[in-house]
Amino acid sequence: MLGVALVALGWGVHAGRQETLRLEQRLRQLEREWTGLKQSEAVADVQASAELQAQVEREAARLAGLRQVLRGGGTARRWADAKRPATRTDAYFEIAAQVERLRAAARARGVACRDDEQFGFADYREAGPEPEHIPVVLRQRQILDHLLTELFLLGPHQLDRVERSRPQGAATTDGRMATMGRDEFEPGGWTAALSGRSNPIAVRIAFTAQSEVLRRWLNRITEFDAPLVVRLVEVAPSEPRTDNRAALMDGTDGIVPVVPPGRSRFTVTVEYLEPVMTEETKAS
Repeated sequence: MLGVALVALGWGVHAGRQETLRLEQRLRQLEREWTGLKQSEAVADVQASAELQAQVEREAARLAGLRQVLRGGGTARRWADAKRPATRTDAYFEIAAQVERLRAAARARGVACRDDEQFGFADYREAGPEPEHIPVVLRQRQILDHLLTELFLLGPHQLDRVERSRPQGAATTDGRMATMGRDEFEPGGWTAALSGRSNPIAVRIAFTAQSEVLRRWLNRITEFDAPLVVRLVEVAPSEPRTDNRAALMDGTDGIVPVVPPGRSRFTVTVEYLEPVMTEETKAS
């Protein structure tokens, strides 16, 4: 299997978070200098104090704007403000309704999938998530509802598998969380999240389609006004690859294409960067 890391898609978000940290450090330094200047006996230089105060205000405004961009646009705020299921039973019925909606959406666009496809929520076919996991499962539902709906609109041949990252937390009293769930996985490797600033919530979607479907879907992900980052794309032929290199190179100027012509099986890992809310970030 050929793994293709789409570093460029996620690097912009990662760089933005590094810039946020740099601005926060710079702002704290300026605030210390300004406070020290006000309290010193040399505060007779009113102009210097005013200039430093203006610089603090400019850096604070820039930092607030950058934080706003990284938190995402209206969709991210709507997701954060969405009403959470009050009980496991409420969550169960909401998940069941979402599964039915996605099945209908797949059928409407001619996308093949299993008759009993659960779209990543097979663990909740009989009961809703534990109360402590309801918030993260709600966010996973929102992420997958958006990603799968957008994918179906592009007409892939079939949906192969959907997985969610395992919710954080200890095993429950019934022991179900002590082992990996049926549609859960442990994402590893690179992440765009910054410790103490955001928590990654990952999903993994496998589907069979023409490469054009993949390209257009990835473009839609990057244009979405929520902090979604493509971490990894893996490509495998949907059928045994030909050994005829001449056939593979036909029309490619002698270069063997990374993604061969025809349908391929793509496995795409996407993460949502859930902001860690502090008093400082709430104020911004």
